[in-house]
Amino acid sequence: MPILNLPSIKFFRGASYGPGPTKVPAEMARRLPRVKRLAVIPETLGTENPIVIEQLEALALINQADAMSELIALPSVGEVSAQAIFATRPEGGYHDYEQLRSLNAELSRVDWDAVEAW
Repeated sequence: MPILNLPSIKFFRGASYGPGPTKVPAEMARRLPRVKRLAVIPETLGTENPIVIEQLEALALINQADAMSELIALPSVGEVSAQAIFATRPEGGYHDYEQLRSLNAELSRVDWDAVEAW
């Protein structure tokens, strides 16, 4: 189940979630695309005080990545796709998803809609 940083209490299928960092059903997460996703540092999972961090939106991750290996976390992006995305990234980063898609049009295996929704 994804963890979202809910700004207020949300109701979904008879249950309430939030506010704050909250595990939610995947279907609910897909319906709240503008809510920041959170990640738990794996080593702290199950401890009394797990460390929770905000995940970057896909475009921000792509633009801020220091290594192509960071892009493999994106859906349908493997090593070859990550290398191409990293290599074609303009100085200052991609302006939007349209530019990302057009500069990487040869990457037919990448599900760009899934990357954008991540």
